[in-house]
This record gives sequence, C-alpha cells and structure tokens, in this order.
Amino acid sequence: MKTTVFILVIGILTSRVLGDTVVFKSGERLSGKVISVADSKMVFKSKVVGTVTFSLAEVEACFTEGKVEVVLKDGSVVEKPVQFQPGSATGAVDVVTSDGRVFDLEAVEKVNPEKKKWKGQIVANYLENRGNLQSRSLNVTGEAVRRGVDTRLSLNAGYLYGQQDDTKTGVETTTSDNNYAGGKFDYFFLRSLYAYLNSKYYRDSVLFLDYRFTEGLGLGFQWVDTRVWSFDTELGLNYVREKYWDPEEDEDYMGSRLAYHFTYTFWETFSAFHNLELVYSSSSVIRYLLSTDAGIQAKIAASWFAQAKVQVLYDSAPPGDHEKFDSRYMLGLGYNF
Repeated sequence: MKTTVFILVIGILTSRVLGDTVVFKSGERLSGKVISVADSKMVFKSKVVGTVTFSLAEVEACFTEGKVEVVLKDGSVVEKPVQFQPGSATGAVDVVTSDGRVFDLEAVEKVNPEKKKWKGQIVANYLENRGNLQSRSLNVTGEAVRRGVDTRLSLNAGYLYGQQDDTKTGVETTTSDNNYAGGKFDYFFLRSLYAYLNSKYYRDSVLFLDYRFTEGLGLGFQWVDTRVWSFDTELGLNYVREKYWDPEEDEDYMGSRLAYHFTYTFWETFSAFHNLELVYSSSSVIRYLLSTDAGIQAKIAASWFAQAKVQVLYDSAPPGDHEKFDSRYMLGLGYNF
C-alpha cells in the first residue's frame, strides 16, 4: 500500500513537469502523451520511443497532465485530467478524474476517441477490348463515413459508362450509362441500436430512367463493430418515385426495406465485404428492387488497394422489354483516405 501511494505521489509530481506519465509494474517510467485507451490497451506517444501500444495489465499507474475525453458505455462523456490506477474501490483498474470521481475501467468505452473525421475510399476501373467487337467501360465509385460518439453519416456516389462498336457495321451502342448518389444518417440510442434516415438518387439512360428517388427511415442494429469485422442489419420503410422517358412507366409507391452490411479483415492487407438491400412495394408483393454486391480488397501500398467486386441489380418490373437481372463484374484500383 505504501509503495502504491509513493508511486501515485511521484507520478503526479513528474506529470506536471514531463506531461502524461506511465509507471509500469516493472518500475520503469515513460513520459509523453496518452493518445487513446480502448479494449484494455493504451496507445502512448513519447519522444524517447515514439508511439507504442501496450496492455493496461502492464501498468501500475498512469497520470495525465491535461484533460482527456472519457466516453462511458452509457453514452456520457467526461473531460478531465485523469489517473489510471489499481482499483481500490472496485477491485479492478480505476479511472480517477481530477474532481475525485472514480470509474471502473469496464464502464469506460474509450479514452480520447478518434476525433470526428471523414474516412472513405475511391475506386476506379477501366476495361477496353479490341477485335471484331470493340468495347470500353469506365466505372468510378466513392464512399465516405463520418462517425461520432452517437452518430454516423455515410455518403456514396458512382458513375458507370460502357460502349461497344461493331467494326463491320460501324454501329456504336451504349451498353451502360448510369449514376447514383446517396446518403444515410444514423443516430445510436444505445451502443448497438440506432435509428436511420436514408435517401438515394439513381439514373439509367439505357433503361430510359430519368431518375429513381428513394427516401426512408427505420431502425438498425450493429451486431459487431471491431477492427476485424463488422455486421449490421436494418429494417424500415421507403418511399420510391420513378420517372421514365415514357410517362406511362412512371411509378410511385411505399415499400418496406431490409438491408445488411458485412465486412471482414483476414489480415491487415486483405479484406472482404458483402452488402444487400431489398425494397418491397406495399401494394404488390411481386414488385421489388434488389441490389447486392460482394468483393475483396488487397492492399498494395500505404493507402492504395486492388478491388474485385461482383454487383447484382434486380428489378421485378423493368420498363418495356428490358431484362430484370443485371450483373456486373469489376476489377479496379482504389485509394483510402
């Protein structure tokens, strides 16, 4: 007990001079700045050893000179200088704030969580064929996510164009010409349960579709969200408005929406993903829209990666004599930001 008290006193005094201080159970001391604490691990930056990550099980005590942001699992946030020390009140590791409040580390979600900023990626691929039939296609997609303590904003957009030329007849045919843009806002009531608002714009000149606009709301559940994998499901209502070149094809309807999103990281350089969205018309069970994709990504440089993806679009009642089923196979180069 005397040893612990002595370490606490020395730590407080040295932290005022050297910044944040970590005292290890081995007796070693490290001065610098606490970057973050999560999943029983601390990220610490020191001029001596740089940025290091270690388990809290190795720590006898830690003291911060300035304020840190402590996010509790109940959603509340505390911004105070803190001490991490063996728990005298809980029997575990305690987080003690400068105003005397004591929290069991198990009640803490994160310390100094990553500040809100946009994260996302841009992927582009180009394919050209030469021979009896010449063709070319270009596809560019982008997505970005900004995550807060209890909010998440997601944006996405893309453009696909394809053309083929018959070298014998000289006829040029546009095989693909569509674009989309969408967004979704999530608000987390609990750690895993959230409400969402979403909207999406889609245009396809090959299908003579001026636009398809959907907007809706519902509930989602984040089953798991870690560095290795994430999985969430969503259920809600959507309003769909379709406007075609032929006014007789125009359609408006309310529908139910079911969606899920899955990602898994096998190694730091290799990951997989799968997404699905199904919208059913409330007026007819045979009227529905399905979009799904699955693919893999392989890191090839610091922020660059290669991506292979399969995308399937299904419209149960397309205009005219167009096919219901549309599949795309894409291989491209991407950039993470």
